[in-house]
Formats: sequence, structure tokens, C-alpha cells
Amino acid sequence: AHFDLIKKIKKIDSTFVHLIENRKIESILKYLSPKNVKSEKEKFIELFKKGIEYNPQFTYEDLAKHYASKIERRSEDLMYQLRQLNLDSSKGAGYLLEKKRFNLINTLNLLRFIGTPLITKFSINMYGFPSNNLIAEAQQMLVSGAHEVNSKMKSTSEKRVYSVSKFIKKAEQFLKSQKMDSWKIVVGNENNMGSTRFKTLNSEQELWINEAYAPFSNKDFVKVMEHEVMVHARRNFFGLKQFLKILGYGTSSYLLTEEGLTHYFEELKDAKNPIIESKKHLYVVVEDICRRTGFYECVKYLVNNGIDI
Repeated sequence: AHFDLIKKIKKIDSTFVHLIENRKIESILKYLSPKNVKSEKEKFIELFKKGIEYNPQFTYEDLAKHYASKIERRSEDLMYQLRQLNLDSSKGAGYLLEKKRFNLINTLNLLRFIGTPLITKFSINMYGFPSNNLIAEAQQMLVSGAHEVNSKMKSTSEKRVYSVSKFIKKAEQFLKSQKMDSWKIVVGNENNMGSTRFKTLNSEQELWINEAYAPFSNKDFVKVMEHEVMVHARRNFFGLKQFLKILGYGTSSYLLTEEGLTHYFEELKDAKNPIIESKKHLYVVVEDICRRTGFYECVKYLVNNGIDI
């Protein structure tokens, strides 16, 4: 009976991995990004500088809902399989699989409710939200002036020595040194990456860099290797070798711990940007404002607190 149960757990795990890899769930999530970010950004900035209130009107790919319905059918089958096992969802494999299913449902709902107010609810379910205590602490830091960047920080700037091609060459060498030759470097832009500078796409084993931010500094290189490769990509690399392959794609809410680790490793390598670090509590407050008001109010608040747009 024990070995039979293990076989069933492995089968469900394989179904999860099939959904992520063959259905390309990570790739599909790109449809959460509006397809007119660049034009709306330019329009917003132009009107904002004239003192005209305007909230961007984003448009999205219709493919998002099409993919959501396909994944939904497989998800319902997964839910049936899990219930048949009668696993204790509070511990062990039962907990991991049930939480992963919950994460999958949230992903579906993000795709399904693109462009509607409900997407905020499912985003919070999936990625979390600052606690009231954290927001209060961040607001207090703003009042005390802790968000002001001192002159030493402002004068700290590194030479940008890496073109896109040089950055790729060095990144490929680093991946090879980590025995991760199967990983590829993909060049993105503002249209498919928005304001994200770097990201990993685990299901495709890809490290993306945003050419809009080139040339890059050495600190940029160290930061992306420590953050994206040594934490996110290596979790995928080693996780896929475990009993439950879903560990390669992260369990539900894994980002909370994983992002904490990235900050730790960045700090060890002195790869943090002091200006960005000094502003992080400001972003906590802005998240709260965005949830309660709108995009225009958020940007206005940032500008009033010394952030350039």
C-alpha cells in the first residue's frame, strides 16, 4: 500500500510538471503584461508633466483567457486525483501538492480576470501584501525623513561597461562554471519585460535581460548572477532532481523565502544599489496607496517623495 501511494503521488507530481512545462504556464503568464505598456507610459508621462490626471488604459492579449480554459480542465482533474489519495493536506507531500494546486488556481484566475478589479484579489492571494504593521512602520520612516538619500549615496555610480553582447558572453561563462550549460540568455525589451531588468523563466531554462537598461555595470552583473542564477535558477536546477519535481518550480508562497535569500546573497557580494535600498519603505507605502486609489495617485506620491519617472 505504501509503494502504491508513492506511485500515485509521483503520478500527480508528473501531472503538475506536465502542466508547467508542456502547457508553458510560466510563458503564458507573460499575457498578464499589457501589450501597450510603452505607448501608455509615454502618454501618461506627457500628461502628468502638464498636470493632467490620466490613468493608463491597458489592453491585453485575448490568448490569456484561451489558455486559462485549457489549463482549468487539467486542474480539475488534478483536484480529483488529490482527493482520491486522502492525503493529509496539513503536512508532507499532501501539503506541498495541495498548496501547489492552490497556486495553480490563482494563476488561472489571474489570467481569467485580466483587466478587471478581481485581478487585485488574486494577485494578493498569490504574491501576498504588506501587513498593516509593516505599512505603519514604513509610513513612520517617511515622516522621519529616512527616505532621503544622502549625498554620498547620490554620488555613488558605477561605470556601465557591458553592452548587451558583452553581458551575454560573461553570463554564459558564469552559467557554464555552475554546470548550467542548458540555460539560455534571452534579450527582452520594454514591450515584453516592462520595467523588469532581469528575470528567470524556469520552465524554459532562460535568463532574460532587458536591453532597454543597457549598458550594464559590473554591479548589475554581480546582482543578476547572485539573485537570478544562484537562487532562482539553482532552485529549479536542483529541485528537478528531487523526489517531487514540483520543487523545481517552487512550492506555493516560496517566493517569500526565496526573495529573502536573494537579498542576503546580494548583500554578501555588495551588489545592492544603496539608492534603491533607501527607498524600499517608500514602495511599501505606495503598494498600499495603489490598492486603495489608482495609478495616478501612486505616481504623484512617488514624485512628491523624490522618485523620478
